[in-house]
Amino acid sequence: MVNVKPDVNPDVNPHVNPVAALDARLRAISPAEAPDRWALAAYRVAVALGEDASADRQRSLRRALALLERAALLLDAVRAPLEQARILNATGATWRALGNPASAADAFTAAASLLTGRAGDAEIGSVLSNLGLAQLERGDAAAALDTFGDALDVLRSALRTSPGSQECRALASAALNRSQAMLALDDADWDFESASVAIHAIEEGLNVSSVDDAPLQVGMLRHTLGLIHMRADQPVLARDAFSAALAVFTRSTFAFQHAIASFNRGRASELHHDLRRALVDYESAAQLFDPRLHRAQWHEAATRLADVERRLAAMHPGSVRSDYVAQSLAEVDPLTRLAMLRERIGRMTSRSVDVQRGELRQMAEAAIRLGPVAGDALLRATIEVFMELPDDVLHSGLLAQLDAHAQLPELDREAADRRFDTAIQELVMGPQRVRMRDILYDTGWERP
Repeated sequence: MVNVKPDVNPDVNPHVNPVAALDARLRAISPAEAPDRWALAAYRVAVALGEDASADRQRSLRRALALLERAALLLDAVRAPLEQARILNATGATWRALGNPASAADAFTAAASLLTGRAGDAEIGSVLSNLGLAQLERGDAAAALDTFGDALDVLRSALRTSPGSQECRALASAALNRSQAMLALDDADWDFESASVAIHAIEEGLNVSSVDDAPLQVGMLRHTLGLIHMRADQPVLARDAFSAALAVFTRSTFAFQHAIASFNRGRASELHHDLRRALVDYESAAQLFDPRLHRAQWHEAATRLADVERRLAAMHPGSVRSDYVAQSLAEVDPLTRLAMLRERIGRMTSRSVDVQRGELRQMAEAAIRLGPVAGDALLRATIEVFMELPDDVLHSGLLAQLDAHAQLPELDREAADRRFDTAIQELVMGPQRVRMRDILYDTGWERP
């Protein structure tokens, strides 16, 4: 008789505000003459209002709640239980957005009860996940864990019946939520078994997730795995998990998440007593957080960076930050070294040429101070990264290398020039090698 489908998006003119278009349809219906049609239209307006990012969001949400309450009276649980359940699910989402998780949990509980036996597993699992989130937000981690466990059971069934991308994302989302609920447990309730359950949930989520289809979800799963290992006092495993998250949360696509993961990888390195690696990540986080928008996060990263740098200075008198970074780069495997250099040099692309050249000169000088073996490994990795970057960074980097050589005694400078030229000859091919040497020749440099 009536039919409120989940996630309904009726055809509207894409050039018209969706709320305004749905509102116009609602005003054209008389609730007295067509109560069911009016309730359906009110539900759709309420859902659109919940997704509205307008400046007066609180007003939009309060109006959505009023519409949903009236629609629920018309499509009641006796006459239209399925429709009532979907209205209650939307009501719970609205209460969550308004910051009232207790009322949200009540609405989701009622919705899940009405859906059981009437809706598909995927829809029931989604409502249970919503309920778990509301329980977690009201501080009841134990109840949330049970609810997310129920959601996973139902969503596994849904995935067996209909193994589509939507079902995969729903299962991965529930697995992520359950692992985050585990992290919210008090220390008294956290043990090895808790960590194992959380890790299993993460692995289950990753097994059905794809970076291409759901990069944010995959990144969050990997990042949460790092937090679980941190909670379990396994900093090396945590660092690996945060590195895997950073492979998804790149600086250009997920800048804020990249900064968070960098900061947490720094914490893992610090717990592992690897202060140089910690410094590299804290510096990255401090530079990426915007102090105007992320004041608390920026302050924490900057404070930890300063503290680690002071401790390193006490341990290594006479060294400077670029030395710590160079030593850290020298100690890791070649692939990790390249990844770290891409991150560090990549942050320079938005800076002025003079700033680029100055920072790259400091890096080159620090590499030289490592000695010829470790220094050459770092030089070669740096050249590989330069080949991937815009011409202005390449130009700055090559001149910075010459600036660093210019500070050396004559014999050392000649040896450094030979190693520099050999690296270019062996690593760079064709037109790019010509381009590099043209930049160097323009400065008056002569091949050794």
